[in-house]
Amino acid sequence: AVRFAELAASPRGPSLEMPDRVALAAEISPHEHHEWSHKMWRRMDRDGNESISRRELDCEEFRSILRSVISPGVNHGSMGGANYERSEMNMNSMIHLCLRKADLNRDTALSFEEFQAFTLALRQEQGSVDIANLVFALFDLDNDGRIDEGEFREIFRFFLGHNPSEAEFQAEWGHLDVAGRTRVNRHEYFR
Repeated sequence: AVRFAELAASPRGPSLEMPDRVALAAEISPHEHHEWSHKMWRRMDRDGNESISRRELDCEEFRSILRSVISPGVNHGSMGGANYERSEMNMNSMIHLCLRKADLNRDTALSFEEFQAFTLALRQEQGSVDIANLVFALFDLDNDGRIDEGEFREIFRFFLGHNPSEAEFQAEWGHLDVAGRTRVNRHEYFR
């Protein structure tokens, strides 16, 4: 059986969208990051107005960037097939979090410079607090500040790329919800 913690901590497989974030920003030349950012920018700035709006952030390119940050040990490049299951995510909450962190001039859109700085920060190795914020923004579907059993099932599915067996799921949930309260907060989730 695959342990959820091992899956979340395993080395990253290849990604088509975003180079391995464990290859720290120090190893990425400013020119390489600028070129990659510019490529992603052109794909996401759908109306060509030189800013990325909240609506434009709600796209597959941005999801790919987030997947590579949240689950660096999972190759999301080959999603699909008979066993693949898409996880339910709260993209509105995630976009709000990202705009709050990246929109430095508070105009509710990202300039290229804001986008480039934000993606550079994402490409750097993240601590567990940063990952907790991203995971909670995406998977706390009812926005109550806790992950319940159903939301954890979505997280586990996200990391596996398919539904876990009930035995696998219950084993992992039991490790997480040791108090048996049917929900965990951020601190409990990342202890």
